[in-house]
Amino acid sequence: LEQGLSLEDEDIYGQTPLFYAAKENRLNIIHKIIEKKGIAILIQQIQSIDKIAQQTPLFYAAREGMLEMSKILIEAGCDLAHQDSAHKMANHYAKKYGKNEVY
Repeated sequence: LEQGLSLEDEDIYGQTPLFYAAKENRLNIIHKIIEKKGIAILIQQIQSIDKIAQQTPLFYAAREGMLEMSKILIEAGCDLAHQDSAHKMANHYAKKYGKNEVY
């Protein structure tokens, strides 16, 4: 965003700034999305699926053990039952990488 990207821009992997925010625990990006675009765009973006492995931003937050970020995404209504291209859910990756506290 600091480089002039839109909140809705996608990279070649189909990832919006929310994917990177989830992975890096950049809660300020969440607040910017809500402030600039409202909660509706956040709800829309948390359902986004990337082109790499058909994962949502929650997968990235869960895998990295980003507890607060995961909580925000879950409370905003992300699909906890979504399965990626390997037929795994986000909680699988949280547990695999020892981040059991995520959910």
